[in-house]
Amino acid sequence: MQKLFFLVAFLIQTIAYAQPSAPRYVLVEHVTNSRCSVCASRNPAMYTLLGQNAGAVHHLSYHPSFPYSNCIFYQANTTENNARAAYYDVSSTPRVILNGSLVAPATTLLPAAKLTAELNQTSPIYVQVTETATEVKVTLHTIGAVPSGNYALYVAFAEQTVNYNAPNGEAVHRDVFRDMLTNIDGEPITLAATGGNVSFTYTKTTNANWNAAEMYAIAWVQNTLTKEVPNSGTKFDPIVSGVNQIVEANLALSPNPATDMVYATINDDQPQSVEVYAINGALVAANWTATDNRLETNVADLTPGIYFLRVQGKKGVFVGKFVKE
Repeated sequence: MQKLFFLVAFLIQTIAYAQPSAPRYVLVEHVTNSRCSVCASRNPAMYTLLGQNAGAVHHLSYHPSFPYSNCIFYQANTTENNARAAYYDVSSTPRVILNGSLVAPATTLLPAAKLTAELNQTSPIYVQVTETATEVKVTLHTIGAVPSGNYALYVAFAEQTVNYNAPNGEAVHRDVFRDMLTNIDGEPITLAATGGNVSFTYTKTTNANWNAAEMYAIAWVQNTLTKEVPNSGTKFDPIVSGVNQIVEANLALSPNPATDMVYATINDDQPQSVEVYAINGALVAANWTATDNRLETNVADLTPGIYFLRVQGKKGVFVGKFVKE
């Protein structure tokens, strides 16, 4: 389950209904090392920034052999950790890659302006990830014009939180890359025509040293010519039910965290129905009231945890994530 550190509401984004699109998640690939003291000094600020934008970001951390090959996370998967760093020509830590673009090294690992520039974007590709106890299914929906380029699908298996007192002083390690379920170089794919989709299924790997409750898959599509990532997905993303109901706008909820009421406004639309889902996809509430395009939902009876609020408007679907305290 997502930890509270990574929870805030989605930012509102303006959309063009004439051209269907999905929210584009920012894929943050993070190259670090558990024995790197510079990493320990710069990672926390980045984690804080990611936490402030959690609903719009996917994060994955690689641990290559440099500067210390006795990093335990590197030792757990030497070949693939080094391979992802080499893919971006990274030879020092810490470094960050945003949607396939390497951020220049600086005192601030991830400047807020760099992340802000990637937020509130849309994509013609929607990456839907579902998981069973043993399998990961990735469905790539093409809901806009098919983008030009050659594409590969990557599916990584990550451990969301690892509590380990590392030699560099870091005690909590986030979204630790454990295994690539596709080939480390990705799986070449042909995107479906507009309105269609293609699906891929992978068997989960297991390891006695991993916390099974913290394991999850993250999938992304990457242009093999430019390295650009048009979109990514995880099982934690808002639940949708078909191409004609692809989420076309993110929903800002307040207060967040909430104790009794949650409020939202959907721009240029009117709510037709409101549903609240638990993190496991179970429908837990559907009571709401609205005045024009402003709505309110009573969540006082929900147990503390993570929830998605899904609003069906006349023009589209809006989804936001909130925490119930």
